[in-house]
Amino acid sequence: MEVHTHSSPAPGGTHTARKKWTHYFWEFLMLFLAVFCGFFAEYNLEHKIERERAREYAIQLYNDLKADSSDFNSEIEFSKRSVHKLDTLSLLLNDYRNQNPSPEVIYMLSAFALRENVFEPITTAIEQLKNSGNLRYMGDIALRRIFSEYDVYIQILKTHYDRSASTENEIKKILTQILNIKEVSFVSKSNANELTLFPGKVELNASDLLLLKQYANWCILKQQNLKKRISVLTTAQRELRKLIQKLKDNFHFK
Repeated sequence: MEVHTHSSPAPGGTHTARKKWTHYFWEFLMLFLAVFCGFFAEYNLEHKIERERAREYAIQLYNDLKADSSDFNSEIEFSKRSVHKLDTLSLLLNDYRNQNPSPEVIYMLSAFALRENVFEPITTAIEQLKNSGNLRYMGDIALRRIFSEYDVYIQILKTHYDRSASTENEIKKILTQILNIKEVSFVSKSNANELTLFPGKVELNASDLLLLKQYANWCILKQQNLKKRISVLTTAQRELRKLIQKLKDNFHFK
């Protein structure tokens, strides 16, 4: 009769205990937690970098807007003053024979006709945010909406300047026929109220009534351009103030 015996392990061999399912579960859980914690740490680091980057952009944008804020005021006020001066000039030119203005007055008022009003808001931070796609870091949907609206009016303002360039060129052409350009004073925002009559004697190169009326018409066109500009500037200024306030609220600027 055969006797069945349990086989013995090979010399030097050992028994391998069977692992329970809970052991595998804990191994899986530890591995999962390790991966999750690594992902979570990376996620937090990325968001921290984004928040820091958003604040850097916000600071630069805020400083640009603050610098532009006072320039908007002076540009609007100067444009309004120019409209008034050009109105006076066009009236004198259209009724030159009856008004009989002195050449000095024509020269003085022509400083406002000759000057090209070009105000360029600082758009460094705006362009960086648009081109880099980092506007999303700003986080707040309302802030991004105000940002976009302000940018739209800045683009409208640039387009307005481009379209006004032809009027400016025509005024220069006709002025060379009527006045000695070298004798026309330069007018700026700071000295707009300080232009005085010339101490010396100046004369018109031409006093042809038809030519003077053409000059008057170009002055009226420039007047109309300035009125449109004032409207765009005023709206852009309103959006600028809203954007400044939103940045202050979101990033706690003082």
